[in-house]
Amino acid sequence: MGVMKDMTSDRAAAFAELVREAGELVEQAARARKRTLALSPEVAALLERVVGSAAAAPPVPERAGLEDVADLETLRGEVAGCRKCGLAESRTQTVFGAGNPHADLVFVGEAPGEHEDLQGVPFVGRAGGFLTDVIEKGLKMTREDVFICNVLKCRPPGNRDPQPNEKEACEPYLVRQLAVIKPKVICALGSHAAKMLLKTEGSVGQLRGKWHFYQGIPVRVTYHPSYIVRSEHEPDRHAADKRKVWDDIKEVIRVLNGEITPRPNSGGPAGGRDLSG
Repeated sequence: MGVMKDMTSDRAAAFAELVREAGELVEQAARARKRTLALSPEVAALLERVVGSAAAAPPVPERAGLEDVADLETLRGEVAGCRKCGLAESRTQTVFGAGNPHADLVFVGEAPGEHEDLQGVPFVGRAGGFLTDVIEKGLKMTREDVFICNVLKCRPPGNRDPQPNEKEACEPYLVRQLAVIKPKVICALGSHAAKMLLKTEGSVGQLRGKWHFYQGIPVRVTYHPSYIVRSEHEPDRHAADKRKVWDDIKEVIRVLNGEITPRPNSGGPAGGRDLSG
């Protein structure tokens, strides 16, 4: 006990000496005298520990980043209470999206399926397994590194295609999600996502293999994971389509790594209405 008390007294004395010598340094600076203040070894060691601890401390999150997260959570609440179309009557719950609210990469799919409707998480079925493989094995990332969402936030009955009025009702939510996240690149999964983002009637086969743009953000179109999963009974086509998806993902990787910077004037439609305001 006496040893601990002595150690505490020594540290208090060293700190007091540090404060006294710092005061002398301030006075010297005020008098503009060119003189070096020598610190004792003990005080120098203490000062080094204080500075080192400050340097090692985690950075305080930027206020803008915290506001973005809050904005996304506010939007999540709006989506959960949405009743703008008939899908509100048949859904189990809304599927807002999941992942990093400051992601550099956003995947946009079509609509929730049965598993997503039950769990409230996008892409968790067989198609979700394929997308997870793309993220983990292809991109060398995790689902928590990216953001994943859909054009529709509710499951259409029987997993039918989204109807025009349903897409119109949900579009402002997607626009606001992308406005908050501000990704470096968007990967459109399937025709419904591509058509909404790019305002085009082109097929995935026509749109993939080149860069498009949504509000200045590069967009890469590729096949929807469900399309890939459904072709498993046709091995040759399945393998060929998987290679095409991998080719598209490699271009996304090049953007994320800073190897290329697609520009809207380099070709491809610069689609996307501004509904964020």
